[in-house]
Amino acid sequence: MNKFTTFLQKNIIEMKKIILIIIVSLLSIHFLNASCIDDRKIWSERIFTGDYYSAIFTCKVLEFSSENQVKSTAGILGLRAVVQVEKVFFGKVDTIVNLDAGFSMKVGRTYLIYGRGYRNNFSFDGYCTVHSMEVPDIKDGGRISELEILTDLSNIINNKQTCSYTMLNLNNKKFAEGSYKNGKPAGIWKHYLWNGNIKAEYNFEENSEIQYYDNGLKNHKLLKSETEEIFYKYSTIDNDFLTFKYILKNTDYGHLITWFFYYDNGNLEKQYTTKSLGGRYGYGGTEHDGYYMDYQEFYENGKIKAKGNLFNNDSVGTWYFYNEEGRNTGKKVYEDVDSDKLLAIEKEQIEKNKPYKLEKSSMYGKITDKNTGKGIGGVNLSLFRDGNLYTTAFAQTWDDGSYYMENIPIGKYEIRVEDFGSSGYFGTAKRGKNYGTAKKEIEIKKDEELEFNLQLEATNN
Repeated sequence: MNKFTTFLQKNIIEMKKIILIIIVSLLSIHFLNASCIDDRKIWSERIFTGDYYSAIFTCKVLEFSSENQVKSTAGILGLRAVVQVEKVFFGKVDTIVNLDAGFSMKVGRTYLIYGRGYRNNFSFDGYCTVHSMEVPDIKDGGRISELEILTDLSNIINNKQTCSYTMLNLNNKKFAEGSYKNGKPAGIWKHYLWNGNIKAEYNFEENSEIQYYDNGLKNHKLLKSETEEIFYKYSTIDNDFLTFKYILKNTDYGHLITWFFYYDNGNLEKQYTTKSLGGRYGYGGTEHDGYYMDYQEFYENGKIKAKGNLFNNDSVGTWYFYNEEGRNTGKKVYEDVDSDKLLAIEKEQIEKNKPYKLEKSSMYGKITDKNTGKGIGGVNLSLFRDGNLYTTAFAQTWDDGSYYMENIPIGKYEIRVEDFGSSGYFGTAKRGKNYGTAKKEIEIKKDEELEFNLQLEATNN
C-alpha cells in the first residue's frame, strides 16, 4: 500500500465522521419525541426557534404514584403524574395531561413545563426540556422572569402582532432583542451571554444563523434555502480565516455536498464533492451506501497536489499528481465506474425520495381494547406505501392508548398497528395481554390533521 493510498483512506475516515455529524443534525428534526442533541443553544434561542418543544405550559400536579415509574428518553427514572393545565403558552395541550416527569414532582405544586408530546401526553427530560421547573424556583433562584417573557411572546405570536421586543433578565440586562411581523420573527434577532458578549444572530431576511465563541469571534455561519445549505466554520483566532466549509444542494436523488478544508494560513487544503446514492434523504442505508467524489488536494502554498474520483471509497478513473510548484508528476489509471449502474442507482433513489418532497401533515388518535374500551399502551404504529416502510412516520401509544404522528407526506398508506409484546412499562408484561397486528388503509391529506382510532382484540385472553 503506497503512502498516498494510506493518506486517502485516512481522509475518507475523517470525511465519514463529519458526514455522520451533519446527518444526525439534519435528521434529528424528523423524529417526534426524540432526544435533542446538545447544540449549546441558550434558553432564548430554544424558545425562539421553536424546534425543541412541542408545548410550553404551566400545570398543577393532581396525583401520581410510585407504581407508575417510567424511564424517560434520557434514561432517568421518573414518575407519571396526572396534572391540570393552568396556562398554555405554546402548543396543543388538553386540560388534563399525563406527564412523564424528568424529576420528582409533588402533589399540589405548580410547574412550568417545556414538554414534548401532544394534547394529553407529555414528557420532559434531556437537553430539549431541561428548563422545566417548579414555578416558584424561577424567582427564588434569581432566574430570569420566564413567565413574563413567555406570556409576552405568546400574545405576540397568537395575536399576530408587529413589534420590536427585548428580553431582559432580573438584573435588567439584555439577553435577546429583535422584532416580529404579523406574529413571526423578522429581520435580525441577537442573543447574548451573561457577560454581555453576543451569543448568536439570526437573520430572517436571508435565513441565516451565526453562532459566536465566548470571546466574541464568529464560530460558524449557516445559510439555508429550499434547495441549498451553506456552512462556514471560522478560526478561533482570526475570523478572516475559515477552517471548514460545505455547500449542500438538494437533488432528486438526495444531496450533492461540496466540502472544503483549510490550512491555518487560510489556503485550501482539500476539496471534494460527495454525491449520495442511497437511503432516505440520500444518506445511505441501502446496498449503495457509498459516494462518488471529485477529490482535489492542495499543498500549503496553494498549489494542487492530486485530483481524481472515488466510488464506494475506491479510486476510479484517472488520478493526476503534482509537485509543490504545481507541475504534473504523473497519473494512475483505475477501473472506471459503471455509468449505467450509476444512472440506475440514481433513478432508484429518485423514486424513493419522491414522497419526501411532498407537503406533509399529521395524524392522531387512540388504540383501545375492543372488549373493555380501555386504551392500550405500547402499541406501535407505522406507515407503508407500496410495501416500503416510512421510518420517519412512526409512533408508539402512551399508556392511555393515544398517539401522535407528524411530518407525514400526503398520500395513501397502509397503517400497521402492531403489538410486539415489549416488556417495558407499556408492554405485555405490564398489561398481561398481546394484541397482534392490524392493518388498515388511510389517506393523509394536505392541511388536514387525520384522526385515526382503532379497536383491537387481545390474542391471549
